[in-house]
Amino acid sequence: MLLVHGSVVNGDVTWAAQRPLAERFELVVPNRRGFPPGPDVDAVDYEDEAAWLDCFLEPGTHLVGHSYGGVIALFAAARRPELLRSLTVIEPPALAVARGNPAVDAFAAGAERLWEEGSHDPEAFLRGFLAAVNSSLPRGELSPALLQGARTLMVERYPWTAEIG
Repeated sequence: MLLVHGSVVNGDVTWAAQRPLAERFELVVPNRRGFPPGPDVDAVDYEDEAAWLDCFLEPGTHLVGHSYGGVIALFAAARRPELLRSLTVIEPPALAVARGNPAVDAFAAGAERLWEEGSHDPEAFLRGFLAAVNSSLPRGELSPALLQGARTLMVERYPWTAEIG
């Protein structure tokens, strides 16, 4: 079972609750590029990340992706469908599939404003992002790992532009 995390936190944090599945499955939980413990990156592209996953795929893989990792998983599945036994995506922000829906278009426009006009300070950007997606805001000082996740989030290719199909 290949578990692909989304934005902000790494695979260890995202998939901690799934660790008991290791009793039944071999779990592969890579930390995407730009996330701790790896170094910062200048850019993240869901299509490049899907190609990067090739080295983790083998026949019979159950591929699971959350959020941005869900978009990556969709592209990985399209690249190598013959290797997958199943595909599960959880909250993938692949909004292009619903383009034309007023709520979707409004959310995508707000997200684009956040990336284009929002703060360039990682902490302020992360707080704005979490508020926009109705996620809980961390209290107190952000950890170095969260700040690195915020820096990576800031350089991700916009998932609402993903044309899947």
